[in-house]
Amino acid sequence: MKTFLALRLSRGLPAAIAASLALLASLPLHAASPIATLFNTGVDGAGVNLPGGVDDPHYAIIIDPSGLGDMVVPVDGFPIGPWLANSAVSQWIGPNDGGDANGPPGDYFYETTFDLSAYHPTNWFVRGNWGTDDGGLAILLNGNPTANPGSGGFGGLTPFVLSGGMGGVPGVNSLIFQLNNGGGPSGLRVELEYSRAAPAGSVPIPGLYNTGVDGAGQPLPRFVDDPHYDLVAGPLGGFPVGPVAVDDTAVENNEFPIPPWIPNSATSRWISPKLDGAGNAEEGFFYFQTTFDLTGLDPNSAVITGLWSSDNTGHDILLNGVPTGNPQVGSFPVLSPFEISVAQGDAFLPGVNTLTFVVENAPATFNPAGLRVEGMVAHANVIPEPSSIVLAAIGVGTSVYALRRRGRRR
Repeated sequence: MKTFLALRLSRGLPAAIAASLALLASLPLHAASPIATLFNTGVDGAGVNLPGGVDDPHYAIIIDPSGLGDMVVPVDGFPIGPWLANSAVSQWIGPNDGGDANGPPGDYFYETTFDLSAYHPTNWFVRGNWGTDDGGLAILLNGNPTANPGSGGFGGLTPFVLSGGMGGVPGVNSLIFQLNNGGGPSGLRVELEYSRAAPAGSVPIPGLYNTGVDGAGQPLPRFVDDPHYDLVAGPLGGFPVGPVAVDDTAVENNEFPIPPWIPNSATSRWISPKLDGAGNAEEGFFYFQTTFDLTGLDPNSAVITGLWSSDNTGHDILLNGVPTGNPQVGSFPVLSPFEISVAQGDAFLPGVNTLTFVVENAPATFNPAGLRVEGMVAHANVIPEPSSIVLAAIGVGTSVYALRRRGRRR
């Protein structure tokens, strides 16, 4: 009997194992995706604006001098304006006084939570904007300061960035917006622009960094060579690059060419040809290159997402010298998203790879040229040990074989 069963298994299992290996190889690759449980202020679970006077389901005032809780501020005149008008994707919230969001003086702490159970707890990025009445004092991630500037008040929105390296944790995370009210109307407005998080079970690709940061991801001081990017070709040949116009406090970016360049953030800085103190360069093409190593990782599972900007034209990002079809759209006032992955038709190599950002500077006069890379979320899967693959295939194959036998008995 044992011999008969062994023969049956030896005939049936190889085919089942082969089918299982094919199934494992065909499993879809999941790129970094938006964080589904992070919301703007004043919207429902589908991101649709709520009516005025109702409670915001995603935000709560956890330290509340008014004791009234929160509401979506009605759009019936004061205080909208002088507050910045609501948009189609976010609205002001404030103390629930039934009308104009009046509250006593003091600090207000608005909290929202988001769940990273489906994502890597530290390999993610968020970019957004916030406004407050009166001043916005701080943004805290799980109680940790995030080095973002305070908000500029209620007449406009101030950019902020968040990343997993600021204190992300597995599961539910807390995000607190702290503001101060001097009396009268008080409110908070949060409007997200972009978020990406690597899937759970992936690992960060080592060696990939935003521009203008050190090995710990902290902003570099001005006029220091960027250790991760090299200017490998340009009108004047290869020469060092460094962060440009980084102010001491990171609160205001008010030194030409920032603006009109989009301001630096807590997680990235502009870099530029190191020719003079303003990042000026000749007309022509500049190739900014960084390298990363996929040793021990499956190159077919690698995904790189992020945002980039350039002065003047960002033509494309090259992976190992091959165009990826990711032009920068909008030039230096904006950041535009990119994705590099097998699903997008890109080919990673085992071991060392290069990523090259192609920037064209114009016109013919000597003028600022630069590159900005922000929000880099790069991930891949670890190559499993051969024994692990075989065991997994046998496990799945045995299940498939058993199901087939069960089907024949019927």
